Amino acid sequence: MIALEYLGVYLLWTLALWVTHWLAHVVKRGPLYDLHCYHHKLFFEGEFDDLPPRWIRLLGFYTTDWKDIAEQTATEVLPTIPVCIVTGHWWPLAIVWFDNAFISPYLDHKPNNYWWFGHGTFHTDHHENSAVNYGFYTIVWDVIFRTFRRPERVANAI
Repeated sequence: MIALEYLGVYLLWTLALWVTHWLAHVVKRGPLYDLHCYHHKLFFEGEFDDLPPRWIRLLGFYTTDWKDIAEQTATEVLPTIPVCIVTGHWWPLAIVWFDNAFISPYLDHKPNNYWWFGHGTFHTDHHENSAVNYGFYTIVWDVIFRTFRRPERVANAI
C-alpha cells in the first residue's frame, strides 16, 4: 500500500509540473509565459553550455541568470509546494532541489539518451519544437495527452 501512495504522489506531482509547463506555452501572456519565453531564448543562446558555480547549484539552480532562476522557480518549485501540502509528502521538493543541484546541470538541455526520464534529448527537442515534450521527471503525461515526441536523435540512432 505504501508503494501505491508514493506512486500516487509521484503522478500527482509530475502532472502538476506538466500542466504548469504546458500552460507556460499555451497561455500567451503573463509573467509565466514571459519568463518561459526567456528560458527558451537562453537555450538557443547557449546559456546552459557551461555549469554555473557550485554554490549556485547547491542552492538548487542550474543557472546564474536571475530571470531564469525565477522561471525555474515558477515551473518547478511553485507547482510542487501545493502537492507537498495536500499530500503531506515533502520528498518531491527534495527531488526538485537534488535534480537541479546535481543532475540537471549535467543532463538537462544536453543531447543524451536520458529522454525517458524527461531530461536530455527529450527536453532539448522540446526547445526545438515547443508543442511537444512538456514532462519533467517522466514522459507519462506527454504520452497520455499526446504531446510526446520521441527525440529524433534517439530515433535515428536506433
